[in-house]
Amino acid sequence: MSVSWNALARRVQRATVRIQPAVDGYAEGGLHPEALEAPGAPGGRALAAQPTAWGSGFFVAPGWVLTCAHVLRREEGGIGMGEGGPGGPGLREVGLVFDGRSAVGEVRHALHSPEDGVDIAIIRAYDAEPHVFLPLSEDTGDPGDQILFFGHSRETGPLRPISVVGTIGGTVAATRGDSANEQYLLDGLTVPRGVSGGPVYHRARAEVIGIVTHQADDRRGGLASSLMQLRGLFTEGAGDLYHLLWQAHDHAHYTHHFRPAQTDGPLRAMESWTTVRARATPEHRRPEGSLSHARRTELRGLLAAMAPPEHPRSVIAAVEAVRGDWVEPDTVPHLWRDGLDLLYDVRGRTTLEATLLYSVAVAEQAPLEDPEPRRRLLAWYTATAREDGLLDRLDGPREALRAWGAAVREERAAAGLVPLVRLEVYELYYRADAGHSRAVHYGWTLSGTDGDEFDTGFRGQDDSGVLREDLAGRLLRPLARAFDWSDRPGRPAALEVRLPIGLFDLPVDRWPVAGRDPLGAQRPVTVRWAERPGPPSSGRQSEDSPRRAHERRWKGIADGPLRLYALHGEDGALRSTITLSELREADPKAVPALFCPAEGPVPEEVLLRVVSAGHGIAVWNRDAAWRYGWREFERGLRGALASVPRPDALPAALHRLRAGANARDPRASWCEDLAVLYDPAPAAEAPPEEEYLCEPL
Repeated sequence: MSVSWNALARRVQRATVRIQPAVDGYAEGGLHPEALEAPGAPGGRALAAQPTAWGSGFFVAPGWVLTCAHVLRREEGGIGMGEGGPGGPGLREVGLVFDGRSAVGEVRHALHSPEDGVDIAIIRAYDAEPHVFLPLSEDTGDPGDQILFFGHSRETGPLRPISVVGTIGGTVAATRGDSANEQYLLDGLTVPRGVSGGPVYHRARAEVIGIVTHQADDRRGGLASSLMQLRGLFTEGAGDLYHLLWQAHDHAHYTHHFRPAQTDGPLRAMESWTTVRARATPEHRRPEGSLSHARRTELRGLLAAMAPPEHPRSVIAAVEAVRGDWVEPDTVPHLWRDGLDLLYDVRGRTTLEATLLYSVAVAEQAPLEDPEPRRRLLAWYTATAREDGLLDRLDGPREALRAWGAAVREERAAAGLVPLVRLEVYELYYRADAGHSRAVHYGWTLSGTDGDEFDTGFRGQDDSGVLREDLAGRLLRPLARAFDWSDRPGRPAALEVRLPIGLFDLPVDRWPVAGRDPLGAQRPVTVRWAERPGPPSSGRQSEDSPRRAHERRWKGIADGPLRLYALHGEDGALRSTITLSELREADPKAVPALFCPAEGPVPEEVLLRVVSAGHGIAVWNRDAAWRYGWREFERGLRGALASVPRPDALPAALHRLRAGANARDPRASWCEDLAVLYDPAPAAEAPPEEEYLCEPL
C-alpha cells in the first residue's frame, strides 16, 4: 500500500497538538477560561470564538508529548512554567487539543537553557490514547535537506493547524562549549507565531529530527533544536524520565509494525512508520550488509524491553567487546539503542554482523533475574543470523561474548569500588581589577574513573580564567555531566577536589549541582592539596621532606583508629601558636581539627603548616558566623572519627552526616559547613620496569 505525500502530511498533523490552559481538568476544546467563567459577560462571546493557544507540541509515543519549555512559561496575560520545571513554580497541567479531540496533560519536566540550545518540555497525557504518534531521530539533518514543520497558528485567520515546507539553511552551535546540542537554521522560511514546540519532519527520512523553537525578528526564518537536547534530562537528575520516554517510543513503533492487531484507534488502519521509511529508502539503495528498517525497529523494540544500562560504561563495554578496540563516543550513551550508532567501520565485519554481535553482548551481560527479555533478544540474533547465513561465521565470536558476559556479571556481583570524579582548580594568572587590586584567575580540569583507575571517558577543562566568585556558576554544568558519566545505580561517584591552599575554604560540598541537594548530601566530597610535592627528579629525598612526612603519617593511620587532635583552646579559639614542629610530632593517628575563629576563616598559614607536616586528614569549619559552638563541633567530630575503623571509611561517614544535616537531623547539624581534607599518600612506587621483564611467550 502506497500513501501519498499529502496523506503523510495529514498524518503528521494529526499527531501535532495545540497546548493551552486546562480548565477544570479539561481542555474544553480550547475555549478561553474567562469565556467559560462568564459566558454572558461583555466580550465573552468573542473570547469563546478565539481559543487560547500557548504553542504547539506533538505525540512521540502513546501518551507522551514533546514541546518547548518556553511555551509553558509565563507570558503576557497568561500563565506558564517557570524554568525550574514541574517541581518548581508553574503549571502542572495543560490542555491538549489534537485530531478533533482534547485531553489534559501533566508537565513532567522542562529544560530551558538558551546558551546550550536547550528548550524542551515533556508532557504525559494519561487519557489521550489512542492517537497518532511520530518517529524520532537524534541524527541531525544537513543543510539543504527538505523539511516540514507543523503547529497551530492564527497567522492565516482563525486558530487552526498549519504546515510549512522548506529546507535546512544551516546549523547553529550552542554558545556554551560543553553542549552537544545543535540547532537548525530555518533560513528564509516564514515561521508563523504559535508553531513553537511543533515537530520538524525530515521528508526523505520520514522522521522527526527537531522542534521549532524561535521565530526570527523579521519573521523570515527561525531556529529549531535537535532532539539531542533530550539528553540534558540526565544532567538535571531526570534520567529515569529519559529512559521511559525512549522505551515507550521504541516499544510503540515495534508493536505498530510487528503486532498491528494490538494497536488501537486510528493507527490500526495506517501502515507503520517503519514501512513509510522503508519506502523512502528502498532496499536497493540500502548499503550492503546493513540493517533493514524493519530489523532496526525490531531490535530497538527488543533492546527497549531490557533493563536500562546501569552506566554508560556498560554500553561502551558492549561495543568494545564487538569492535575489539577502544571507543570514545562524542556523546554519552545512556541507552542500549545508542550503541547501535557506534558500530560503524568495524574491522572485518559488516554492519549487520557487528549489530548481531552487539545484541549478544547486551543480552549476555544482562542480569539473569529477568530472563524473558534476554531470551527474546538472543532468539532474534539466532533467527536473523540463520536467515542471512551468518550463524556458522559468527559462532566463534558468539561463544567468546558468552564468556565475556559471564565475566561481566561476576565482576558486577563482586564490585565494591566507588566511582570517582576528580576536580582540580589551579591558579592561572593575576590581573588587576578596577580598584587596582590583583585578582587571581583560575582554571580547572575534570575527569572521571570507575573507581579502579579505569577511565570512564569523561574529560573537561577550562583555562579561560575564572574568578573565585564565578567558579560555582562555571562548574555546575560540567560537574553534572561528569556525574552523568560516572554515577552507577546505588553508587554515586565520590568527588575529589584538588585545591591550592588559598581555595581550601571553597564550599564545593554546598553547591547544588543539577538543581538538587548540595553535593555533600548527594555524595562523598573531599579536598586534596593540589600543591603537595611529588617525587624528586633525582629519585632521592630527605626523610624530613614533606613527601616522606606524608607517607609516614598515612602509614601510621592506615589501620586506625583515628584520634581527634584539637588545635583550639578551652575557650574554642584557635591557638595562636601552632608550629610546624608541633604538627610533625603529633600522635601518628592524629587528625587535626580547627575551629573557625570568630574574626574570620582559618588562616591559610595554619592550613599550610598542617599539610606541610604530612597530615593527610584534617577537618575544620569554614563559617566564622557558625551558629554551633566549638563544644558541639568537637563532640560531633569525636563521635564521627570513633565510628570509622579505618581512614578510607571516613569520606562515606561524613557524607552520611552531611546528608543528615541537609535533612535537618539535629544529630548531624554540627557538620553542615564542615570542610574535610582527605589526601591519601600515593601508593608505593613500583620497582623499575626492567624487573618485570620476562622471556617472550
